[in-house]
Order: sequence, then C-alpha cells, then structure tokens
Amino acid sequence: MTNAFAPAQTQTLLDLRKGLSDVRVVLVGAAALACQMDMRWCTTKDLDLTVVAEEADLAARLRGLGWKRHERYEQRWTSNEGIIVDALPAAVPVLPRASWSSRSPVMS
Repeated sequence: MTNAFAPAQTQTLLDLRKGLSDVRVVLVGAAALACQMDMRWCTTKDLDLTVVAEEADLAARLRGLGWKRHERYEQRWTSNEGIIVDALPAAVPVLPRASWSSRSPVMS
C-alpha cells in the first residue's frame, strides 16, 4: 500500500510521535479512512486525532513542539509544516464513560 499522506502530513505525524512518544494517539476522520481504503475521490488536508491526555498537558506539549493554537477553535493546531490538526484530548478518567451502540451510533 502506498503512503496515504502528503509529505507534510507524514512529517507532522512523525513529529507528534517523537514529541509525544509516551502518549496514546489515535488517528480518526478522513485521514484514518485513507489508511484503510482508496480515498482518491476525497482528499483531506488536515489530521484529526484523539489523544489520551489532559487538555492542559496536551496543550503544553503541542506548544513545546512549536505548534500554534487556533485563536477561535481550541482543539485546532497548526503544525510546523503548516498542517491543520484537530487534537481532541481524552483524559484517562473520562474513557470508561465513553459508549458506543451499533444500533444507534452515539459517542459521548
């Protein structure tokens, strides 16, 4: 399989992995789908992530990578490569309360 990511997206993910090597990061959204299926009909330039971390810790660590936080959308960051990244923190105490039903897909 070929790389589903543009070079700047790949570098952003590598920087994130290096800078947050001790944190679980899950790629979600269209970029995640592109890893599993042919998405030539639909491209995405951003990356959507769920990160197992407290919001304050995640923000500090992303700033430490040199990423810039969006002024209006607190989950949105711009990587050093100019890639828009929506990073949603999921603190460990919150994870057991998450739910999913195959009949009625609801995540909360």
